[in-house]
Amino acid sequence: MKGKALIYLFILLLLMGVIAIALSHQAELYITPSTLSFNIKEKINDTPEFIKNYTISFSKNDFSFNKLKGFDTIQLDDGIYTKWIGKPMIPIKTIRVALPVDMNVSTVKILSLVEQPIHGTYLLIPAQLPQHRNITLMTNLNQQLNHTLYNSNTPYPNEHIRFIRQMDLAGQNIAELAIYPIHYLGAQKRLTIVTSLTFSLEGTKGYQCGDYLSKKASNANRETYEQMVKEMVINPNEVQLQVSPRPQPLGVQPGNFEYVIITPQDWVSTFQPLTDWKTRKGIPATIVTTSWIYTQGGYSGTQAQKIRAFIIDAHTHWGTTYFLLGADTNNIPTYTKSFTLSGTNYDVPSDTYYADYDDDWVCEVHVGRASVRNITHVTTFVNKVLTYEKTPPLTNYTTTAFFCGFDLNESGSGEGQGCKEYIKNTWIPSGWTYRWEYDDETTNHKTETINNLNLGNNLVNHIDHSSTDLLGTGTINHNQGITTTDALNQTNGNKQSIIYSIGCWACDFIDEECVAEGFLHSTDGGAVAFIGNTRYGWHLPYYTDYYSLRFDRYFFRSLFTQEHYTLGVTFSDHKNDAYSDAGNGTLTDYNQYIFYELTLLGDPELPVWTENPMSLNVTHPNQLHRNSEPFMIMVTSDTGTPINHASVCLWKDTEIYLTGYTNTTGAVTFYPSPVTVGWMNVTVTKHNYLPYEGQLSR
Repeated sequence: MKGKALIYLFILLLLMGVIAIALSHQAELYITPSTLSFNIKEKINDTPEFIKNYTISFSKNDFSFNKLKGFDTIQLDDGIYTKWIGKPMIPIKTIRVALPVDMNVSTVKILSLVEQPIHGTYLLIPAQLPQHRNITLMTNLNQQLNHTLYNSNTPYPNEHIRFIRQMDLAGQNIAELAIYPIHYLGAQKRLTIVTSLTFSLEGTKGYQCGDYLSKKASNANRETYEQMVKEMVINPNEVQLQVSPRPQPLGVQPGNFEYVIITPQDWVSTFQPLTDWKTRKGIPATIVTTSWIYTQGGYSGTQAQKIRAFIIDAHTHWGTTYFLLGADTNNIPTYTKSFTLSGTNYDVPSDTYYADYDDDWVCEVHVGRASVRNITHVTTFVNKVLTYEKTPPLTNYTTTAFFCGFDLNESGSGEGQGCKEYIKNTWIPSGWTYRWEYDDETTNHKTETINNLNLGNNLVNHIDHSSTDLLGTGTINHNQGITTTDALNQTNGNKQSIIYSIGCWACDFIDEECVAEGFLHSTDGGAVAFIGNTRYGWHLPYYTDYYSLRFDRYFFRSLFTQEHYTLGVTFSDHKNDAYSDAGNGTLTDYNQYIFYELTLLGDPELPVWTENPMSLNVTHPNQLHRNSEPFMIMVTSDTGTPINHASVCLWKDTEIYLTGYTNTTGAVTFYPSPVTVGWMNVTVTKHNYLPYEGQLSR
């Protein structure tokens, strides 16, 4: 007995020594994984068919600590936050993981976890719901505190990782998870940070993707999808796009079209020049009439459901990725989805129904709308697109941006200006001309905004309260705004803008002519494209990020950092990236609302200028003497430097359609075999270069 007592005493002293050392050094906290696992489904196999391990790390430098209304705030770049009203507002990091094609996630296990205390004491601000123009200000925060939690010694939140959902894009299976890197001890006003988290995803076979890569997808489109997916996930090296093993029955006739215009029969000839240009530059295009889709395509349901079925069909069997809806809602319906946010019901119309055709909050194809109601509108739309692509002004235009940001809550709240300054400093190239109008200026905001718009800007970014027929220019402080009539009367000529606004209802194209459509219908200026909300934009008071402002930021990230230079791809990509689902109800619903309502009025295949246009020097024979003889094209810059990866297209009626890219020497060789005598088009394009259009005869 005495020997055992000595042994127990030795063990006790040893444990006390370890604890003392840990406490004296504020040791990292290692949590064993045995209790840190949970099942996604009630019943799972004892032996999973898939086990994938991953590690994610954080440091204090990843977070910014500030003060607001007497409380401490913590923000994480690209993070979101806990939404429970009155409880501490804690950052959340959502991550996405590329999975094997048929893996169905069943279990998440924490394999190791390291936490460290953060020095200091903090009174964290309580979480708030996002707001729009009709909701009250952030007031009486002390009365909103959940005192039970703020006086608790239990860490909040009570979890470190949560499996949210599975989704997919181009046949790549993706899991989304929420990571909780910060925990709060309310009674002590102290924080801990997760510095390292290793977890495993376990699963069985059975997952089926809602969309796949088309067998007809061009190499360029395949590369675009692959890039988009790799940017979404933490393990890009494991991305493997998949072609559908079970393609749906063929409804369309055999073909290969990357770009499709859907329009009424009466407007086919007016849209034809746009289709011809897309085809000529190497994007095979066609027009499909609404009457064919509604009555001859073999699709069932409402008109909107038939259009969606056609889009799925064309994407699967033609390889189409760009769809232009060539009519307003009186000819091509939109689809309205209902949302319940904090007990209030909202009906939101949008074309996202067509782009996210498997309803997983990921855009599978790139959809834009020409919101036209007559031939004049169609002609204006087509001319603006062709001018922007082919003959833009060469100076003081393509590298200009005009940003207008105004207060959303009260004088000096600074949401608009702060968001615009962040975008400018983070993504707008330093060599660009930057024009701005902010609430802290003493000028007449409406007058100055109109004057700046009339100067002509490639990119325009706007934040303020708005409505169907008003784009706010200082609504809170001055009750000013640009009307639809003002938009129609713009005088910026062929210096057409791409406008992005988070104003409420500004893109309410269900109306006969909303303010966004005013810019597009303007014949003496205005815009070539408008991205905006069909219903409410959402923001968090005094913050320059989150909700609609996060989507706004990510548009410029997709364009300038991720280099998605085609407007529809930029649009789809920024929505896919900005959407966050933390699996906690209200927050998810608001992000779904924003993802769904954002609409592109414009050509989805429009290449966006990011530099002043340069010229291509193209040399090739002016005559083809024999069938199948080598036909070499050389492409250089003005200084004679070879242009690599320029897109080249040879097109002769229905006889020849060949595309390719120049190599590092600026050369590409084709072997055309025309059947008849006639002219063959030679077209060369490259981003930020004026297109070359030539011909040769046989």
